Amino acid sequence: IYCKSKDIVKYGKRRTKERGKIQRYKCKTCGRTFCENDGFKWKHHSKNTIIDALELYVAGNSLRFVAQFIGIAKDTVLRWVFEYTKLLDKYAYKLRQHFTDRLHMDELFLKMRKTFYYVWASICRDTRFATIVFAPQRTTKYAELLFDESPTPLELVTDGAFPYGTVVRKKRGTWWYHNCYHRCANFEDKKNNNLVERLNNTIRACTHKRRGYKSLDTGRWQMRNLEIYYNYIRSHMTIKQTPAEKAGL
Repeated sequence: IYCKSKDIVKYGKRRTKERGKIQRYKCKTCGRTFCENDGFKWKHHSKNTIIDALELYVAGNSLRFVAQFIGIAKDTVLRWVFEYTKLLDKYAYKLRQHFTDRLHMDELFLKMRKTFYYVWASICRDTRFATIVFAPQRTTKYAELLFDESPTPLELVTDGAFPYGTVVRKKRGTWWYHNCYHRCANFEDKKNNNLVERLNNTIRACTHKRRGYKSLDTGRWQMRNLEIYYNYIRSHMTIKQTPAEKAGL
């Protein structure tokens, strides 16, 4: 890892308190020894402890509950959430769905610590692949951001919010707006957008026990953590596999 040489040999094992014995290597070129970084290097807790803490947190439990259940500090759990979400994001961003037949969009209102937030979400009808944007406002700017981050659809279904129509006209043109865009403005028509409403319920369940976020950036990374878990790790009950597997990623 220091001189990038491939001329290496095994050089005993490094004994750790929580992770057991770890293979050590020696480079014949520079003479330095090192251990392979498996994502848990220099951690004071075992790999299983870290994974259990992340799994409990993304399932909708509070930081306090996870910390007490595992027996560690709350700040440690939150630090793991940020660290491994950013690590997974670099990998997961390369494996995104780019096209879909029908896309459903909606926005969710959250009030935390006397601050108003909006969660913009979209979901593919066939693969259940979800895209989540955490924003401070309900404006066209963030509707456009959701449209850019989501798979390119042949048809689009939204509720009666006006920012969607503005974005559709800007991105796809007037013909596409009148022929491929379905706006469920009436209450009776909202059943046609129930797919994304179910996704909103999943988001609500994960955020209900959390009293708030310290900053907008904190909320964005935690929503990204939920998005990665929903798309790549959690098996969907309807399609019997993860949305990423259904999309062939």
